[in-house]
Amino acid sequence: MSVRAKFHVDSVTKTADGGLTVKMSARHDPNIPEELRFSLLTPTASIVMFITTTSAEEFFNLGEYYYVDFSLTGERDRHQSRATDAG
Repeated sequence: MSVRAKFHVDSVTKTADGGLTVKMSARHDPNIPEELRFSLLTPTASIVMFITTTSAEEFFNLGEYYYVDFSLTGERDRHQSRATDAG
């Protein structure tokens, strides 16, 4: 299973070390069923990325929309457990 979300680039800011800070927020189009399903389950979301790779810096543009796909890696943090696992 995977989950797809649509994100809007709200800001792109140069950092002191020459990289970028990209801030994105979830957006949806109510006319697209897949996006509407996401918005009903997760009405708000945000991503903040600190980027120092030139190719990635050129990829993200202010005002553009991007899809983000989430899928499980199959790995699990051995040092943390979900509240439901605690019993």
